[in-house]
Amino acid sequence: MNWIDWSKVKIFYLFFLLIISCKDEYPILKEESRETFANLRFSNFRKIQYKGIGIKKWELQSEEAYVYQDENQQNVKKIIVYNFTFEQFLPEKAFFKAKKAVLDQQENKMFLEGDAEFSDKEIQLKSDTLIYEVEKGILDTEHPVILKRKNTELKCLKGLYYDKKNDLQICRNPAGTIIQNNRTQNKDETNNFFF
Repeated sequence: MNWIDWSKVKIFYLFFLLIISCKDEYPILKEESRETFANLRFSNFRKIQYKGIGIKKWELQSEEAYVYQDENQQNVKKIIVYNFTFEQFLPEKAFFKAKKAVLDQQENKMFLEGDAEFSDKEIQLKSDTLIYEVEKGILDTEHPVILKRKNTELKCLKGLYYDKKNDLQICRNPAGTIIQNNRTQNKDETNNFFF
């Protein structure tokens, strides 16, 4: 028997041992995930949207992101992000922060949950939840909000409606101290407060 025949025997023997030693049951790897049925999952996720020739429209960063796409994998339906920040540059600067957010691409809305914050050059908001309509620039919630604007600090017990484009802010069921034009007013009434 020459060395070529001998190597064939060794290969056949190793193959036979592998077949015999294989088990019928294999351990199944189960991935622990916060979101089910997502098409893609990312850690340290970052997305930047540009307008025109290299002008940054907004930038999103998060520790973890789940992307849901339609059946043909072409269009993104929604993105769910955890521990995220969102900085908007156009049409005006704004900043969002929350423990969790759902970016619904079909409705063009952001749903923020858990220590949600919003700020722009005029106003700062903090609440458990916030809903932001991206194209309309409307921020709304029915949960208590702490609102800071210029020399005004107010708690809106039943939420807030903030429409920047139409310059409309409605504090539902305000409470606390309002400081305006060097005078202080206590606001413990149950009506809405417009400013």
